Amino acid sequence: NTLYCKSELTTEHKFYIFLLLASNLRHVQKSIAFRITRTFEHISQLALKRCLPDFAEVHIFGTSGTSVGKYHGNLWNKINLLATDLKEQVRVNPDKLSVHNSGDGGLDLVGWVPMYDDASGLLTVLGQCACTEDWVSKQHSSSYAAWNGKLSFTSLPCNMIFIPFCFRDANGNWARPQDIHHSIVIDRIRFMYLLQNDYSFFAQESIYQEIDNIITFV
Repeated sequence: NTLYCKSELTTEHKFYIFLLLASNLRHVQKSIAFRITRTFEHISQLALKRCLPDFAEVHIFGTSGTSVGKYHGNLWNKINLLATDLKEQVRVNPDKLSVHNSGDGGLDLVGWVPMYDDASGLLTVLGQCACTEDWVSKQHSSSYAAWNGKLSFTSLPCNMIFIPFCFRDANGNWARPQDIHHSIVIDRIRFMYLLQNDYSFFAQESIYQEIDNIITFV
């Protein structure tokens, strides 16, 4: 009835512990939970980069990213910046969005493959990062249906949901495939595969130093 921790933990071990923490935020102090979700967005951004060609553009659109990122200001400004990048048109009226709305509209990550011309119709990915059990409903917030009212899409975007959970049954298949609603799920197992055993990036995250304190917490 006892769990023992290894005396020496590698960066890979600490990264896995981080994913376990991200899967159990209800047991984590709020001050640390915010840092965990912010780091999880950065890791999801890297995982999305691994899904696309090297020259693809992948950016954090969400509010937990830093203010110096590509998308900043209120939601109206962010939508206009995204429309310019994707060479699409803004559909929502500015009077329908509060100037004080600095949120993300339910979109955490965006990625696209440049075609190096001025025509619309890019291979586009819209993504949501979710560390709570309500990820099933959250996957809709970055879907085409949710964003078609804000932007025009010459070609349908791909919707992805990034979760720190292991969403598998004993055979490695999806635990509840009926919960996947026309989105590509990147769960804990896929994170490990996509990162290809290279966790050096994680040692650069501020939460990395906090892991030792969490492990030794009594």
